[in-house]
Amino acid sequence: MSDSVTFPTEVPIPLTEGEQPSYTCVVDGATTLSGATVAIYKNGSGSDIATTLSMTTGSFSYGTGYFVTPVFKNFIGGNKYVAVITLTIDGVVDVRKIQWTVSKAKDLQ
Repeated sequence: MSDSVTFPTEVPIPLTEGEQPSYTCVVDGATTLSGATVAIYKNGSGSDIATTLSMTTGSFSYGTGYFVTPVFKNFIGGNKYVAVITLTIDGVVDVRKIQWTVSKAKDLQ
């Protein structure tokens, strides 16, 4: 299932450990989107963990004025994450972010 995100979004999205979200990201006023890549950072670290910790599966897809992210996975509760998405919007390279605060499943009981 894909949730919807309209940019700009600066509020962390709450997740529970084990969730595997994907997002349909609307970019108001845009028509052509392409070439997206993602880097993922945990707790403000300077190291991209997207590949080393297999944080995504699948690929980006595009429509007029929106893109769909790959599935994000392998979140560990008690941490904060940010996905930095670099893509081309109407011929201009731009950067968008999705932030998460992840809780442990046992914290919800």
